[in-house]
Amino acid sequence: MTALPSPDRVRAWLTANPQIPQTIAAFTIKIIGAALSFGFNLLVARSFGPSGVGQFGLMVTTLTLAATACLVGLDYVLIRTVAGDIRQGAFGAAKGVIRTVSTIVGGNALAMWALLALVGIPLLGQWTGGSATTGVLNAVSFGVLPFTAIRIVSSTLRSTGRVLLAQIIDGPLSMALGLAILGWWLAAGRPEVVDAGRVYIGSIAVMAILGTLLAWRDIAHWQGLAERVAARPLVAGGAKILIVVFAGFATDWLILTALARYRSATEVGLFRTAWQIATLFNIVVVAFDAVAGPRIAAAWRVDDRAAISRTWRQAVAIITGLSLPALIIVLAAPGWLLHFFGPEFPAAATALRILALGQLVNMLTGPIGSILVMTGHERWSMMYSLVALALAGLLSALVVPTFGLHGAAIVSASVLVFRNVTALILVSRLIGLKA
Repeated sequence: MTALPSPDRVRAWLTANPQIPQTIAAFTIKIIGAALSFGFNLLVARSFGPSGVGQFGLMVTTLTLAATACLVGLDYVLIRTVAGDIRQGAFGAAKGVIRTVSTIVGGNALAMWALLALVGIPLLGQWTGGSATTGVLNAVSFGVLPFTAIRIVSSTLRSTGRVLLAQIIDGPLSMALGLAILGWWLAAGRPEVVDAGRVYIGSIAVMAILGTLLAWRDIAHWQGLAERVAARPLVAGGAKILIVVFAGFATDWLILTALARYRSATEVGLFRTAWQIATLFNIVVVAFDAVAGPRIAAAWRVDDRAAISRTWRQAVAIITGLSLPALIIVLAAPGWLLHFFGPEFPAAATALRILALGQLVNMLTGPIGSILVMTGHERWSMMYSLVALALAGLLSALVVPTFGLHGAAIVSASVLVFRNVTALILVSRLIGLKA
């Protein structure tokens, strides 16, 4: 009989692999946030039906896309640059980077708010032909400001080592607040779907303010004054990352708008609900990425490729182990899961199966795309992301008009598989990733 390892050996192993307990903690936080998000979307679904979910989903996707454009990749640049500066004791440089990035992104967000209100939302309304959706988007266009702010706040906290705090603020706390307010409103009155959007955005805004105060308190204790940091090199580095991240969100946006144009807001809502369930498998990937991102950036700064390979292998093992049981349940009983949202939602059962199979590839490749970004290989990420976006646009035009909901699921899963497999090949060749 094999003896259990001693407590001293367990402590030594955890000390040598600190990302393991941190990842488990981050995953736990993500699970709590996902449960609260599930509750929020469940309230929206049961109160406003598939059409309401479609309007709400298109709002969230549009504002996320707009916020991503405002960030111009600087949230990722901030993480890897500040994490490296802190590792080398250059606190003045780290302060300067945070200040410069915050100034650029804040200006972009204000400009995007005006652009959405004056041009973007009216054009989207003409494209989709949905007056209800346009009304929701017009009412919450200001949401681009908190959507952008929470990303910079979260990235700042992550870069300074406050990974779990960043996860709590940009997740469970905001969703708990939103769920409590929306639940009270539904019990006390008769809100509309636009009100659910306002609650969602308002909750994120509150957490962005809280996170800013906490990050400011930490940074105030750093030694030295903020150094002057040139904006152009930061933006140049972020531009490639912008294309990578923007292409990912744009894929989801293209699919939703294609469904809205060629089908209906109801099919948008059905797809969005199935997509939300399927992307729950991405929680552990994101959780590990939140912990591993700064470590990968720091390891690359000192050319420790073995540490990068070790981090990736651990990620894949944890992701697969934690996600596989849930994947089996989704594949076996998708209709049963969707029924919780309302009697109309099981119509998306086949779409959910297709999306879940795409997530299986996501599990087996882990946070592979993040490795390219955190090691400075944005150019390669940018290239395959552009190809993936073009593929999404082509498939959406060819498949969605004919196959609707199921076609949208096929497009989404196909693009996800293409992105992850391509990233794995690139990382293996460029960095020497060892399985």
